[in-house]
Amino acid sequence: MRDDRTTDEGEPAGRPGALEALEPRPPAERTFALSVESESTWNRWLADGLAGVMAREGYRRQEAPGPDVRVVLHLVDADAPRPYRRRAAPTFVVAIAELPEPPSDVLRAGYPLLVRALANLCVMVAPGPEGPEVHFVTLEQGRYHVPSGLAEAELFERTFRRIEPLACSRLVIANEFRADLPEALWGGDDRTRQMLSAGRRLDALDLLPAPFPLEEILPERDRRHVQLLYGIGGLSYGNVSTRRLDADGSPTDDFWMSASGVDKSELRTIGEHILLVKDYDPELDAMVISVPPGIRPRRVSVDAIEHWMIYREHPEVGAIVHVHGWIDGTVSTEINYPCGTLELAASVADLVRRAPDPARAVVGQRNHGLTITGRDLDEIFDRVGDRIVPASPWSDRPLAGAGAYLVRNGRSGSLTPTMGVPHARCDRSEEMTDRPGGSPVDPEEARAWVLREKQRVEGLIAEVRDELGPDAENQDLSELSDYDQHPADTGTETFEREKDLSILESLEHELSELEAALARIDAGTYGIDEETGEPIPRERLEAIPAARTDVAGAEAADRERRRLY
Repeated sequence: MRDDRTTDEGEPAGRPGALEALEPRPPAERTFALSVESESTWNRWLADGLAGVMAREGYRRQEAPGPDVRVVLHLVDADAPRPYRRRAAPTFVVAIAELPEPPSDVLRAGYPLLVRALANLCVMVAPGPEGPEVHFVTLEQGRYHVPSGLAEAELFERTFRRIEPLACSRLVIANEFRADLPEALWGGDDRTRQMLSAGRRLDALDLLPAPFPLEEILPERDRRHVQLLYGIGGLSYGNVSTRRLDADGSPTDDFWMSASGVDKSELRTIGEHILLVKDYDPELDAMVISVPPGIRPRRVSVDAIEHWMIYREHPEVGAIVHVHGWIDGTVSTEINYPCGTLELAASVADLVRRAPDPARAVVGQRNHGLTITGRDLDEIFDRVGDRIVPASPWSDRPLAGAGAYLVRNGRSGSLTPTMGVPHARCDRSEEMTDRPGGSPVDPEEARAWVLREKQRVEGLIAEVRDELGPDAENQDLSELSDYDQHPADTGTETFEREKDLSILESLEHELSELEAALARIDAGTYGIDEETGEPIPRERLEAIPAARTDVAGAEAADRERRRLY
């Protein structure tokens, strides 16, 4: 039980925090380098100013980015940002872009730059009323601001202070899978069945937003490109966990937790949708996961290290829910650390420790939602479920109501912001007149679209092949990791060698689809929905030249896929 004694300063003493029990590790060498895609005046000015601060803070500058560089300042053109390709997973990439004026919507301006540059953080510098000002956007949709009117040295210092906590945080997202789950648990238990119910309650409360609302900030062609490179899926955010009980009902140190990249409203299969977390291994820097034999498991949620800390410190906590929503009056962490880091986990665990009752705590993660503890999952929802308001990814304030300015996105119940306008669809217009063979577009115009896209994909294939080297495809693809779909993972690990192999495979599939589209043009069947026989809207064909179905048809197919899954 909790020890309510206090320190000399009047703070709760409590049980030792889980972070304090971790093995200390030597700090990684502080290195940084510049990657210059744009020589704009203010890009270089800000980068040079940051370089000066970093040098004073003990960072060693390298002449060029490489696999051993901890932080890369990636200077990009705001009109055409190019991606930075990592040579090692620990590299933290800061995209720096100059804007002609302060953005009226920081997230809408910065998030496309962030994902197109494949960065962990986007920093935008723009002219303010009293000189330059700096805006920040994180992968978790956090926003920060360093105002104009500051002395140059102070602006550089404040900008660095915003970057460093994120750049130097320690990710704990690896999994050590052990096929030792007792047979009696292969089908789950009463606690895992409660997780299925909890996921469906999150769905009913509209608390399963899509991980990346890319459709609101990127054209469809760019969105497909980013989804290909990041491996981003459209499944729900948030997670749930519950402490496992022994046969006699006594609590254990193990806990069941939802996997990453799965529909949280359909938590069914042990080892795939739900995983048993046994421990944290500091030597491997990995969560130890017990799974049934003969199953290829998914990775556990990146927040597992945070839940592990809370469960170990507070035996009275029986369940934890993380949602992308908000409750008025919630105390929040101060720094928007990336998800899956020890620093974020420790910040949340500290707030739980300070709560009047850690077993019934509601704490906030800055710009990222809530962590809620309870005796069990049902108790959490009964206690606070009707008080949680879905948080808008486009503002620092929660939405006024659960359904305001949001639309459903497929089977999972995930939500997509519409910015106050009806959800756009590609309507069939009067321009789409019948043409020979039933195609809604001129064949030569269609051929130009397909060839242009084919040239782009072939260029990407050549680029990836060049990075991988001549023997890359001889490696065993079965050993590829099941990469997490959470931004905290994808921003760090996207371009490791194994991921490049899967990217190459996807690109080659896309190329084959484009070649098939050329064959349909020659046959006079291009632009006809293969499921309905109706013309595919011109706008969709121009955005996705290899499209075989209309948007509505694609969504129906996706819903069916989710149903079967």
